Amino acid sequence: MLVKSLWLLLLAVCFYIRSTESKPLRAYVKEIPSERILDNIATACVSVEQCHQKFLSLDTGGYFYSGAFPSKGCFMKNKNVWFGTGGTNDEMAETSLPGILTRVWCDMEAGSPTLQPPTLSPTISNELTLLPTIPIELGCLPDRFDNEQMDLVDPTINFNKLHPGQFICSKPYSVNQYRFGVSESGNVIWEDTMAGEIKTIYENKESHTDIFFSLRVDATMVVTDVMTDTILWESAPVDLDHPMAHSRCSSDHDCPYFHLHSDGVLVMNYVPDDGGGWQATNLFHVYDV
Repeated sequence: MLVKSLWLLLLAVCFYIRSTESKPLRAYVKEIPSERILDNIATACVSVEQCHQKFLSLDTGGYFYSGAFPSKGCFMKNKNVWFGTGGTNDEMAETSLPGILTRVWCDMEAGSPTLQPPTLSPTISNELTLLPTIPIELGCLPDRFDNEQMDLVDPTINFNKLHPGQFICSKPYSVNQYRFGVSESGNVIWEDTMAGEIKTIYENKESHTDIFFSLRVDATMVVTDVMTDTILWESAPVDLDHPMAHSRCSSDHDCPYFHLHSDGVLVMNYVPDDGGGWQATNLFHVYDV
């Protein structure tokens, strides 16, 4: 009888302990979603492709750009996402960005393997329009190009160097029919991508690989070898009725600067010293190219 009593008492104690200890354990388990195994961590986007995939997943309604911007890696301004090429890992993970720029992270699960980013190729429909969220080339920049002394007040709209594979592109950016810049082979060109028409302004006959195109304050176009810092080519003096006053054309752009219009006309904007006001002149009428 005594053994039976002790046995019942032991069962009661074990049941009490088990019940009191299991309640918090079950509550803790319920707080963790069954499908969640690994915590998410913020990982820097280290390629144009990764940044573009993240942009697509965000569905901001804006546009995606890439190029040699002052800020490196993947970042956002308003609804648009940008990838600044040529940065180090630290630069692509920098959180203190200028102005209203914010870092965009490529979230990946901790411990998960890093996958090779997919190759992106713009698709063209029967109407010859491009996929709305990707420009003709990943090197497409907005439609204005500043001179080399421009105060780069906004890295998302101010550019004063174009490297091989970089272009300013016409609006609408969902189409980008026209572009002006440096081809992959190092030629400075204007192109109608739909008609297949190309006007070559500078031909890279010596096949220099590390070069950039720039615009001086006197409106001279220049191609420079980066490694040797030597001038490979410069345009002849511009043919203007009145010299430029070299003042700021607008709040965002110094004079002179190029603007690629939506109809493909590439103009040089400037303010002459005769007080006649702001001028926009077709580049092919101004330069002997």
